[in-house]
Amino acid sequence: MTISIDLAGTPGRGPTVLCRELIKDGTDPEELVKFTRGTTPVFAATPVQWWAARRVRESDSKGPMRFELVAG
Repeated sequence: MTISIDLAGTPGRGPTVLCRELIKDGTDPEELVKFTRGTTPVFAATPVQWWAARRVRESDSKGPMRFELVAG
């Protein structure tokens, strides 16, 4: 089964934060999660643990945002 999350309904909470919350609430870290904005796909199905292990680094220039591993 794949969890689907609409980011339009989670203001201020992106994929990394949401996936940490899912794991804290008991979701299997191997469960797949995909993200949309309404009906538009944003990120393909990826294991919850992949997102939970990262943080967002917004670009200071015109480049895209990046997802970095959280040092543990």
